[in-house]
Amino acid sequence: MGYVSTSTVQRGSGLNGTTANATPSLSQQTSGISGGGQSTSRLGFRGTEDLGGGMNAFFTVESALNEGANGTFAATATGTRLAFVGLGKRGLGTVQAGTVYTPLFEEVGATDAGGQNNNGGNLIHPRNGGFGGTNNVHGVATTGITRSGNSTNDSYTVRTSNAAVFKTDRFSGLQGKLMLVSAGNDSNNQTSSATTVNNNRGLGGNLNFDGVKNLYVTASWQNIRQDGFASSAFAPGYNGGGINPGVNADDTQTYYAASYDFGKLTAYAQYINRKVTNTTDRSNYVKRTAQQIGVKSQLTSTIGVWASAGQGKFNPNGQGIKEANMNGYQLGGTYNLSKRTNLYGIFGNTSTSNAANGAYAANPTTVSATAAPYSANQSSYAVGVRHTF
Repeated sequence: MGYVSTSTVQRGSGLNGTTANATPSLSQQTSGISGGGQSTSRLGFRGTEDLGGGMNAFFTVESALNEGANGTFAATATGTRLAFVGLGKRGLGTVQAGTVYTPLFEEVGATDAGGQNNNGGNLIHPRNGGFGGTNNVHGVATTGITRSGNSTNDSYTVRTSNAAVFKTDRFSGLQGKLMLVSAGNDSNNQTSSATTVNNNRGLGGNLNFDGVKNLYVTASWQNIRQDGFASSAFAPGYNGGGINPGVNADDTQTYYAASYDFGKLTAYAQYINRKVTNTTDRSNYVKRTAQQIGVKSQLTSTIGVWASAGQGKFNPNGQGIKEANMNGYQLGGTYNLSKRTNLYGIFGNTSTSNAANGAYAANPTTVSATAAPYSANQSSYAVGVRHTF
């Protein structure tokens, strides 16, 4: 828990031919006591059983703790974090099935200077950085408008249900991961567009290497696809932590990164690309690309600091819509009071220019190619305390 504050300013370019193409100037600031400044609160259970012969069985189940208006425990689907069972064999690897983290998400965690915190300013692991449950998206501080490409989880899919992940043990510094997703394969012959059909499937993989002293390199790729009726409107389902809430969406994500430990300082370089294409019209897509560098240092046994800076581009529609430019930076530090408790302070800034007017989270085909562009700037900070056990 801590104190979180976010200031968002959008500068519109006025009218562009018609009132419908206007981009207004907006500003909003929110602040207050809230949770999740450094990481999302959760409560979970896990266990391991030795099966003998180098084999073991294990499970994890956890749910988010909602520090919202009523401080309630989140028992909804969106509150589920991990829920899986697995088997492991020493010298071979593990397999886990259920609701799992994607391999790409795990590799971002291994190569992100800020440790995938929940404040703004990080273009690889973007966060709203808002107070409480408010969706303070950079560009417009209202729920549901995510047109600048800096909403929570819009860089990649964090976790997916109905999935199996295979992880090898490390051999000569090399480890592999494979993800298979099968979240429904409804092949009935109904033709009514009013009937929901969820044909979700996915495939992903990762290779990472730490066989050279102090160096870590990783490459990830994953694709999650949802097919509905041809008459259904395309919806990217771009943000959120679930499998792929889009409709008629072919979602491909790639991530490359490296880190090097110089001793007192570790340096990071990251690149991510995500493209969600309409399966019924391949010229209609949403695309986001970003690259970022960062450094992290454990100055003393109790004080740790980090910094990152990045830039990228965002296209809300493949049919000639203006491409937005994104820039971001983040500074942060922690002070360890004990092994399990630390104080934290994080500041981040994200800016967008030449962004097209229109919300990509709806149907991108409704975004006008003549829409007036806008620029926006968001600054956010969080100071608080985190306890883990």
